[in-house]
Amino acid sequence: MWSLAGGLTQPILTGGALRSEFARLKSDDRSNLAQLQSTVLRAFGEVEQSLVAEHFLAEREAAMSKAVETAIDAADAAASEYSGGTGDALTRSRTGLLYFHKNSLFAACVWITGSPFTWPSVGTTAPQNKLL
Repeated sequence: MWSLAGGLTQPILTGGALRSEFARLKSDDRSNLAQLQSTVLRAFGEVEQSLVAEHFLAEREAAMSKAVETAIDAADAAASEYSGGTGDALTRSRTGLLYFHKNSLFAACVWITGSPFTWPSVGTTAPQNKLL
C-alpha cells in the first residue's frame, strides 16, 4: 500500500524538477536547431561563392586563350615580316616576349582551375593540376 501511495505522490513532489528539465531540453533543442540553420546557410554561401568563382575563372580562361591565339598570330606575322625583310628585329622580339608572357598567364590561369587544356602553340595536352 505504501509503495502504491509513494508511486502516486512522487510525480507531484518532483513535478517542478521535471518541468525544469523539460524546459532545459526544449532550450537545447532550439539552440541546436539554430546552430544547424547557421551551418546550412554557411554551406549554401560557400557553394554560391564556388559557383561564382568557377564562372569567373572560366571566363578568364577563355579570354586568356584568345589572348594567346592573338599573340601567336602577332608573333607569326612579325617573324614572317622579318624573314621577308619588311619587319625589324625589335618588333619580332617584342611579339615573341608578348607571346611568352600571354602563354605563361594562360597556363597559370588553367592550372589554377585544374581543368585539362591544350597548349595553343603546341597542340598537346598539359598535365592537370594535382594540388587541387
